[in-house]
Amino acid sequence: LNRYNSVNDCILDLKRKGYQIVATTPHANDCELHDFDVTKKSCFFFGRETEGVSQEVLDAANCFLKIPMVGFTESLNISVSAAIILQYVTTKLKQTDINWQLSENEMNEKRLDWCKKTIKSYDEIVERFYNP
Repeated sequence: LNRYNSVNDCILDLKRKGYQIVATTPHANDCELHDFDVTKKSCFFFGRETEGVSQEVLDAANCFLKIPMVGFTESLNISVSAAIILQYVTTKLKQTDINWQLSENEMNEKRLDWCKKTIKSYDEIVERFYNP
């Protein structure tokens, strides 16, 4: 889990780690979803329906991604946009030989983090286990 004090700190760290910054926006004509290159390490930034992604993200973006749409609607709800994009990228990744899955250790860390956040009195339970 990484926490940052600002969007800029987050973006700088991700770029240092080799990620391209992908701003999802219906207003840029860089790349449509069906043309997106899933072989590059990517971090997707989604904005709210009314405001979109921040100017800071737009300025730092390596790529602008949009979902092709027909009709009068210009944008989708953030949860719908994220679901469509992540489903597409996951499906495309499964068709490659790229090792994109979490390692067993990473999966266990995520499970433990989930347990810590969902089990009431987690710390007290762990304390009783180690110090009966």
